[in-house]
Amino acid sequence: KELGVNIKNEIILDRSGRVLAQASANGVIHLLDLKSGQIHKLVGHESEVHTVVFSHNAENLYSGGSDGTIRLWV
Repeated sequence: KELGVNIKNEIILDRSGRVLAQASANGVIHLLDLKSGQIHKLVGHESEVHTVVFSHNAENLYSGGSDGTIRLWV
């Protein structure tokens, strides 16, 4: 499955090693469950997403975009 990776955007793995999060140029965050292969999309930024960070307990995801916002995904 293709995530639409843009080299300048960030890809991270959660602490469990099960979920990969990818920031993309189209404003969508892709979450890939490595066990099931399912891809989930998080939509909310108005433009490019530059960074994604999982919280310490991996229950939340934070993202920052060129729209000047930081988003919390629970």
